[in-house]
Amino acid sequence: MEDVYHYQSLPTTGWIRLMVIDSAANIHVPISCTLKDHATNDDLGYEALSYTWGDEPADIPISIGGNRFLCRKNLVGALRALRHSDKQLLLWVDAICINQADKAERNNQVLQMREVYRRAERVNVWLGEASAGSDRGMELLADFSKRVRSHSVVKVGSTWDNVSGRLLEATPTLSEDEFSVGHEPVFAMFDNPQHVKDLDEAVNLLRRSWWTRMWTLQESVLGRRVDVYCGSKTVPLAYFFDFSYFIFYSINFQRWKGSHIDATVALREVWRMSDLRDHIKGQGRIGLLLALDSTWNRIASDPKDKVIGLLGLLGYHNDMEPDYAWSVDKVYRAAFRALIIETRDLVFLGLISEEQSLRNSLLPSWVPDLELHTKPGGDYISSLSKPIFNPRLYNACNHDGINFWPFILNNNDSVLVVHGRLIDTITTLGTKAPGRILTDDEEGINTWIASMQMTLAQWHLIMPQETVYLPTDEPSSRAYWRCVMVDLKQGPLHQGYDSGKPTRLDNSDLRTLPELSTEGGKRRLLSYWAGFCRRGSQQLRLIEQLNRRFFVTKTGYIGLGPEWLHPGDAICILETGRVAYALRQVNNNYWAYVGECYVHGVMDGEVVRQAEQDKHMYQTFYIQ
Repeated sequence: MEDVYHYQSLPTTGWIRLMVIDSAANIHVPISCTLKDHATNDDLGYEALSYTWGDEPADIPISIGGNRFLCRKNLVGALRALRHSDKQLLLWVDAICINQADKAERNNQVLQMREVYRRAERVNVWLGEASAGSDRGMELLADFSKRVRSHSVVKVGSTWDNVSGRLLEATPTLSEDEFSVGHEPVFAMFDNPQHVKDLDEAVNLLRRSWWTRMWTLQESVLGRRVDVYCGSKTVPLAYFFDFSYFIFYSINFQRWKGSHIDATVALREVWRMSDLRDHIKGQGRIGLLLALDSTWNRIASDPKDKVIGLLGLLGYHNDMEPDYAWSVDKVYRAAFRALIIETRDLVFLGLISEEQSLRNSLLPSWVPDLELHTKPGGDYISSLSKPIFNPRLYNACNHDGINFWPFILNNNDSVLVVHGRLIDTITTLGTKAPGRILTDDEEGINTWIASMQMTLAQWHLIMPQETVYLPTDEPSSRAYWRCVMVDLKQGPLHQGYDSGKPTRLDNSDLRTLPELSTEGGKRRLLSYWAGFCRRGSQQLRLIEQLNRRFFVTKTGYIGLGPEWLHPGDAICILETGRVAYALRQVNNNYWAYVGECYVHGVMDGEVVRQAEQDKHMYQTFYIQ
């Protein structure tokens, strides 16, 4: 191999290159192949590779038509594992089949990747070379799936009902009894100490980088058949789905026998893969909001890929045609303009969960900074509106009576125009609630609990001193705790709590609220919250109190909002918005978006219904 391989231009749009990999009896034989041009609508019978590029330099030579081509180590390992011993392999691989140095070709080929993966006979996922225990982990997955797949499996994080073929309004979950009965054959496995060790090796497979990369989601979702390789072992991708649900329920019902599950275990990423495959199977497409949420904290080397990497999931989307030549902020603005056109509401504002001080200053205040969500744990606060899993949790805008929908001024996609009502302004702010627990030992947990206890005490001090909370005509102490808990059930403290979806407090819960004023009741609540602030539990749930502030308004409303609230910020109800929002006036004509707020006494459309006959109370907000 003396000459370096040089690409020839593809004939036109709708064409791809495929590798024809020569067979080899020995895995150590260097890779030898040719590249052939094909129309994407041909019946080609090819396979596709899904893998991570890795950080190593491309310094391992392979032969393409007798010419030298340099590849990264991880790719060469995958090619050797997939190569046949007795026949050629027809394979599509992005790093080789796309001329990465040609930006125009790269843009064009990215738009075709949806069809590349959909038409492949098989998508081969490469997790990487085998480790000391990975073979045992893969074997346990196979054994596990044989035992569990005959039972009904309720998926975690599902938004699609395969039975009815429609979207779910809230994700279903298993009760503890249902889980225990359906998984008894699995629990019997782990009476054997060796199987418990193998269980940890299976968990380690979920720590491989492939699960968290941006591009691998569409590759795993679009493929008709997807198999996962680790070294020489392979299992169907679906085995990982069942295993990830088992981990969630085992932890939730305190039946987990393996080692500690930390934030490096890609549970949420696996759930989203499974859910999106159901959407593709059921309706052939995925909405932009669901696609954005599903890739939320996935890793992208190029921040523009946080949007461009969605195109394969979305298919043709004439409201969004981003280009690598655009700036990052332009790509993000175009994505959320398209989302507003698609959904016609403000649900996307619930995605803005990053720390405000770190945001790209070129972005409008209403556009999430996706670049800050390129790794697990990128959320600084939790969404209140739950745009994917329970969007009807609150109804501050009285959604059924909407007659004005948000739109974008054609001013470089930078101004969001919404209709709403300014209901009050903030006068008093409490201290910020603590954030994540940095160390998972007992000292770290106790320190967090003590800090949150002091925060609650300070919040209570700034509570209006009346014995009755006037906006809801209920005892102030009850209103305080409902506000602190954003009116949601808190785990085992409340009957009817569902681990898979947030649920509002009911009358029986309200009767138990006085217990929270006792030391024992308060300790139970704080211990429950602390459990979700540990590093390993944050992907199971991000509590709504994390990094938020308690506030009081000029007329006596109480609420919770983001850390960066200021006195004087306006509390508004915006049409199509499910929660209350804080806005900050920039000048006479424009506002800045501050964040979602829970305001006790306005979250179910109370203010809107009171103002139905008073149309002049509404105004148009121009948000930059």
